[in-house]
Amino acid sequence: MGKQTKNGGIILRCENNESISTLKENIQSKLNKKYNIEEPKSLKPRVKIVGIHEENDDENNKKYNIEEPKSLKPRVKIVGIHEENDDENLLERIITQNKLETTLSDLKVVHTSKPIKKRYNLTMECTHQLRDVLLKRENIFVGWMRCKVYEDLKIIRRQNSNHKPWITQKLKDTSILLREMSQVRKQINSPLYNERYNLLKKLYKQEINKAKKCYNDKRITESNNINKTCWEIIREHKNVTRTGKISIVKDGTEVSDLEIQDVFNDFFTNIIEQSPSPQGTYETDNKLLNSFYLTTVTPTMKPTTSY
Repeated sequence: MGKQTKNGGIILRCENNESISTLKENIQSKLNKKYNIEEPKSLKPRVKIVGIHEENDDENNKKYNIEEPKSLKPRVKIVGIHEENDDENLLERIITQNKLETTLSDLKVVHTSKPIKKRYNLTMECTHQLRDVLLKRENIFVGWMRCKVYEDLKIIRRQNSNHKPWITQKLKDTSILLREMSQVRKQINSPLYNERYNLLKKLYKQEINKAKKCYNDKRITESNNINKTCWEIIREHKNVTRTGKISIVKDGTEVSDLEIQDVFNDFFTNIIEQSPSPQGTYETDNKLLNSFYLTTVTPTMKPTTSY
């Protein structure tokens, strides 16, 4: 296919480089040198980056260095080294005693644990080949001791959002047993088995309440702010969420912010008149030691006893 240009030329499109070379030879052999044959330069692929801030110009880009992070070397942990072997020649002794094909430059001590019963653990960096050799052996000699070798891995545990700290291992085992009994219960449909299942379920709920109580008591006793901790426990059990505004309704209509103070004043001034007056005599009893009663008071009344 061809396309005519403004200068009287023709642009021809070819499938590959071979067809372009054959076309050039045919044109040059059949036509004179009056015509120039030019091959346009192929454009390089381009990408467009959108949303760059004006502050990120060429001068500011020179302030930042782009570096490729170095890959971490594998680490192994040697367990149970005697404290007598804690010296500067430890790595060299490990290489010679176990006939390892490596050099001191390939090894680096990363961490040593505190000795327990005159033994400690050592974590060191090494090459990939040495790591495979040590893990294949499983044991190496350090001095006169035979020590275990493990790969030092960092395990990141995901925190469960539904984790309940008051759950004990006994409750977990009981929960698994209840699930298994529930499946069997649906198959056999036995009244005696159902009675045992209901009894175990009742005991399971009682143990849950005891575990919650022990956990909450421990939180309160170990808390620096007891009042705050108590209110946190109350909100957790009630599943109460704080709202931005609390509305007061009187006689089916919502009270405005200006009328709220009048509603509270009327309520607290009339609460004594609305409360029932006590009747009869009262004896001093253990049940009444921490009790009190409200009575209507008028200015004409005088105390019968003096204090």
